[in-house]
Amino acid sequence: MLLLLVTLLINHKGLNSKNSSIPPSSDPNRKKVSKAKSARKTGGQKDSKETTLSKVDNPDEVIDLLIDRRTLPKGINFKAAGYETRQEVNITITRYVTEYRAELLEDS
Repeated sequence: MLLLLVTLLINHKGLNSKNSSIPPSSDPNRKKVSKAKSARKTGGQKDSKETTLSKVDNPDEVIDLLIDRRTLPKGINFKAAGYETRQEVNITITRYVTEYRAELLEDS
C-alpha cells in the first residue's frame, strides 16, 4: 500500500501544464518573463490628443426616458430640471444595386 502511495505521489509531482489540465500559471519553476521598462510613465500621457465623438445637432431619432413618478417617495414635490443626454451611433450597411442595361439593335 505504501509503495502505491509513493508511486502516485511521484507521478503527480511530474505533472505540468503540457501533460495535464492545470493552467500554465501554476507550473512549478516556470520562467517568469519580465516586460522591458518604458521611459513613459503609466497612465495617460500629457502629449496625447484624446478625441471623442462630438454630439450631433439633429439626431435621426430622439427617445425620451421618463421617470415613473408613481415610484417616487410620496409627500415630496419634484419638478423637471432638464435632461441628461447620451447619443448612440449605429452604423448600418445597406445594399444598393445599380443595373445598367445597354440597348441592343439588329437589322430589320
